[in-house]
Amino acid sequence: MRAGAEVCFVNHAGGVGPVADFIARAQDLGATMAFVPCIPVVVDRESAELLRSFTTLVLPEGYLDRILGARDPFAEGIAAAVELGQEFLSLDGVRGVNLSGGTGPGREAWFAEALGQISDHFSS
Repeated sequence: MRAGAEVCFVNHAGGVGPVADFIARAQDLGATMAFVPCIPVVVDRESAELLRSFTTLVLPEGYLDRILGARDPFAEGIAAAVELGQEFLSLDGVRGVNLSGGTGPGREAWFAEALGQISDHFSS
């Protein structure tokens, strides 16, 4: 922030609790910037494997199991991302969310559809 940053992207940190703690500590130290936490978008095994390749990834407990164990992982992944996003957006200082992830080769348009459905829930 002292170098001119106006936004802090908060990488996958384990869910709402750890992100809220981080933001509160930053604000206690004088941070006035906007915070944008990352939402893991998982809608199939390929997207789960891609996220698992992120070296600093910490997901909310049970997040992958919930999605991959569902009858319809695509729909469940969208629902999980929307829920997490709504929780993040309720935190003081959060000004947006980052939809994070991807899928296997040849499925980019299909994954973009998931991103579009998730973002529709946050459009006003």
